[in-house]
Amino acid sequence: MELILSFKLIITYYHNKFVLLVICILLYHSIFFYSILSSYIIKNPLHLGRGFLKTLKSFIIHLFFQA
Repeated sequence: MELILSFKLIITYYHNKFVLLVICILLYHSIFFYSILSSYIIKNPLHLGRGFLKTLKSFIIHLFFQA
């Protein structure tokens, strides 16, 4: 039973990563991506210690939950 649950967790984890990757690719091909990203970076400077993926994740969250 625990093996099945851990397997489901692994699938869910990688599925979420895949969805995030697809969203990133779609955003990357968007014409407005660069202007949005540059304005986001200006407002929230990239912290080198945070790592690229965390910054990208916060950027995507910022895009979807923008007030």
